[in-house]
Amino acid sequence: MGDPGSHGRPSNGCGENFPLDDTGEEIEENPANSSHEQPDRRVELFFFDKDLGILPPPPGLNSPPRGQEYPEWRRRVRETHEFGGEDVGTSSVTVLNRDTNQPIANAQVSISGPSSLAAQTDATGIAQFSTIRPGSYQLEAHAPRFANSATNVLITSGANAQTVLMTRVPTLEIMLLLCSHCGSCSSSRAAGSQRQDATAMPDSNELRAETDRLQEALNQDDISPLVLDAGFKDYSAASKNALVERAARGFAPAPSAKLLARLLFIRTPDNEPAMRAAYVANLRSSEDRARAHSLYGLQKLGHDKLADLALLSLRDTADPVVSAAITILLPQTKSDARLHDFLSSLYLARRSDPAFHASTSLLEANGFVTSSDKGTR
Repeated sequence: MGDPGSHGRPSNGCGENFPLDDTGEEIEENPANSSHEQPDRRVELFFFDKDLGILPPPPGLNSPPRGQEYPEWRRRVRETHEFGGEDVGTSSVTVLNRDTNQPIANAQVSISGPSSLAAQTDATGIAQFSTIRPGSYQLEAHAPRFANSATNVLITSGANAQTVLMTRVPTLEIMLLLCSHCGSCSSSRAAGSQRQDATAMPDSNELRAETDRLQEALNQDDISPLVLDAGFKDYSAASKNALVERAARGFAPAPSAKLLARLLFIRTPDNEPAMRAAYVANLRSSEDRARAHSLYGLQKLGHDKLADLALLSLRDTADPVVSAAITILLPQTKSDARLHDFLSSLYLARRSDPAFHASTSLLEANGFVTSSDKGTR
């Protein structure tokens, strides 16, 4: 590092015997011989207390292998400032709508790796990052009404450019509007109502009481499988239809997860349209398992907008709902590359979040794990 007297300041050579690890932050415990990594060609300035001087004192012009002085200097550091030279990178990240190729403004973009930085895209969909330490990073983008995107990128010294494609997800209100106009709900339900009108059974006190008893039975903690398989044969079709209508309209308290999970056992030709409407309505339930059972119910009923509703539910904050959506969508990933990529991005974004353990485990069990993940897990 030079003659200690030539600059009036003590100097000490350390890089050869104390190379840094891949993070550039810590000393490599078992360094390889003849290493020529750029982080080891560094200059570090240590400022010591004026009165106490350099402690511990330098051993000479160079720190010997496994010497204690240099590591102790690093341990005692209270504040660090880095001054980047040529070995830093910059990155320009362009965020686009996957379907229209148009820029997405105000998207939140972050990179995590040797450095952690965040920025927001401008009107042209571009987010700029400067002074990035080279290495492997995870690049994530978030924007309202778009599915989160995550990918791995390599940042090198100098200028870098990345493009992120984000998939727009329709809002729940749009999906409910679509559902209200699809043949499986509105027209079929109208036909079912006409059939019920034709067989007109008055909404008597007796019917209401029977419907209340049926609702209470479906909400029990334990129900015999024989009773479920028999479809609650002791109850009239009219009470079953009335209860499904209640669930479709919504009532206080809202339908429980248990009731929604068992609703299929009281299905009749007349109440199936209302049952579809009940499950769609309860995708907005405050109970996460009610939302999950509503998805499974729509799957059993063969709802023609099921894939769209499941895709929308991937943005849910509850693991059971996301797991249900993934279960529904998995068969389509074999023929839909975009959906496969979307679920891969979801896995990358949530794999380290314990709140989504079940859904990420489900994705792992179905092969949504990168080769690098397999080596580290």
